[in-house]
Amino acid sequence: MRILYISSESPLIRQAGGIATYMGEALRALRFMGHEVALVTWGPIDARQSWNQEWLEWLGKNSLFWQDEDPDWQQNFPGFSQHQAIAEQLVSTIRQAVALFQPDIIEATDYQAPVFSYLERIRAGLENVTCPVVIFNHGLSLDTWIHDAHWPADELILEDFQREISQLHWAEGVICPSHTAQQRLLELGVAAEKITMIREPYTFPPEKPNAGVQRTWWAHLGRFNYRKGADALIYHLNQILGTTYAPEGLRILGEVGDSAFRDPDFQTRLQSRVAQEWSPNIAFVGRYQRDALPVLLSDVRFVAQFSRFETFGYTTVETLAHGAVPLLARESAMAELVPAPLLPGLLDHVYADPQELQRVLTFWSEGYEEKKVFWRSQLAQLLLPEIFAQNVIQYYQLLHKKGGGEVATVQSVSSTAEDVTILIPHRNDFDNLLVSLESVYALKNAVAEIILLDDGSDADVQPLLARLQDLPRLRILHQNNQGLCASRNHLVDACRTEWCVFLDSDDRLHPDFVSACLSCASKAQAIIPRRQNFGDNALQYPQTTIGSPMHWIYNHFRMTALIQTDCLRQLRFDPSMRHGEADDWDFWLRFHLHGYHALTYPEALFYYQFKSGSMSWPWSSGQALKTEALLQERLMEARQDEKTQRHAELGGIWRSFYHARRLVERG
Repeated sequence: MRILYISSESPLIRQAGGIATYMGEALRALRFMGHEVALVTWGPIDARQSWNQEWLEWLGKNSLFWQDEDPDWQQNFPGFSQHQAIAEQLVSTIRQAVALFQPDIIEATDYQAPVFSYLERIRAGLENVTCPVVIFNHGLSLDTWIHDAHWPADELILEDFQREISQLHWAEGVICPSHTAQQRLLELGVAAEKITMIREPYTFPPEKPNAGVQRTWWAHLGRFNYRKGADALIYHLNQILGTTYAPEGLRILGEVGDSAFRDPDFQTRLQSRVAQEWSPNIAFVGRYQRDALPVLLSDVRFVAQFSRFETFGYTTVETLAHGAVPLLARESAMAELVPAPLLPGLLDHVYADPQELQRVLTFWSEGYEEKKVFWRSQLAQLLLPEIFAQNVIQYYQLLHKKGGGEVATVQSVSSTAEDVTILIPHRNDFDNLLVSLESVYALKNAVAEIILLDDGSDADVQPLLARLQDLPRLRILHQNNQGLCASRNHLVDACRTEWCVFLDSDDRLHPDFVSACLSCASKAQAIIPRRQNFGDNALQYPQTTIGSPMHWIYNHFRMTALIQTDCLRQLRFDPSMRHGEADDWDFWLRFHLHGYHALTYPEALFYYQFKSGSMSWPWSSGQALKTEALLQERLMEARQDEKTQRHAELGGIWRSFYHARRLVERG
């Protein structure tokens, strides 16, 4: 098979990370078994060549590099999240790699969502792709962010998290390295039939004798932060101080993370919170080359690996590979890899019993060498690269037989522009209305009808509206002033076509709006293009995923989309909403809760006038409170439906984060 990998971490880029280790082992194993592999990667090439030179040269010849020359990604994509800005720029490189390499399968990491934009384009029919795209669940930025207490997050960071989750939902397959990771994916709503569990590969080095070196130290391997168990390590160091199990010293191997607590970083946090007796015996090594690890661990007996938030931990594997024993929490992913006879050597992460650590250390001290060697041999067999390659190729072949490039499953009869009506609610703003109508008549495909509803404009506007009556395909309706939502209901009732598009009288359509949306209309009940602001700002807004946790926190959607008319007749709008509340937010949440499917179109086809003093901006406190009540109603509705209970639970959790963020912003 021909496999194309897409990752920012690789044996060439950011070599020290777990993803880079996986990539090197996987590429090597698949290549050894006769499969063709190629790599798309980006970023500065890592000069620390811990992989052999021949292998690096081979990678250099079989890789495509995209390197962001401009560190300020917002200059090129203002308004985009960082992950999506990178994903947007990667599309052309991925397309080039697919054309050159013609892969049977594409595998990307979930971290940084590198294929988000590519998958979005596939879903919209903008990429001619037949090979499946697989995501390997190495770990989500969301977990890192929350577990390191870097919260509340701003909107763009939350969007980054959603991009990673969307990839998992959109890809044809998802590989995870542990049952712990698999359960997490299920909690995120990823379909069970899409997920397969395959352990990450690792090549164990030949076992070397200890050469008489006394193993009297402890170590922490990998980035040192809260997520990696730094606080648990502090607790345990203080617990064993002065006991027979106290180590000679502690060696921190790897970068030290920053801290969201009062201490600026975890080095300061460690030194300020352990007993003073420990301070002279703690050595911070910083980043290290993989080649140096045997020496750095040669006098280490135990390595503290107290993290419970990993999908897989190469630090645990490398600890055993170099002759030390990892101390693991019972509920961690790596605890799955502990042989049954050694299960008493796992720690209870609750630490309810102060004697827990001493009990575990007593267990390991009795027959230390034999237990360590036994565990190492068991792990070496379980993680054999050859076994990984066999399992992953078998999974790839199953997906390849199914084909790729199609995710949405909703089907309907193909439609044309003659099946589309443009619906325009209007009140008083006649000059902007003329510009909006010009954009409608400039559409490359003429629609069946344009219905303009005047919602009680002032008397001096009525003669101006009368001048429009002779325009082709335009039908003008009138009502006493009832508000935007009532106007939308009236327009939907008047529509005579299968599809319709709402257009506010101060907004505009791209000439390709109808033709582009119709090109993928057979896949959903609504096609939502990106919007391009004009007026007070010129930001472009890519859409998040309808019904996602992000959708419960921020409203990225407007009503200008290609929507099935019957769907609108079923859902309708609340005519009592007359104060500029988020009626469009409410509509798209109800759209999701009623089981309808929407597809985002990854190009700006709709121009939205963003200006102070409009109906929705700036918000008043009354609008905000009314919107909160509206969202609460939607959450309660979701809780009543078994199919959406999980979305409601996630949405409720994320809403609580939203409330917390607002409280912090208010000081």
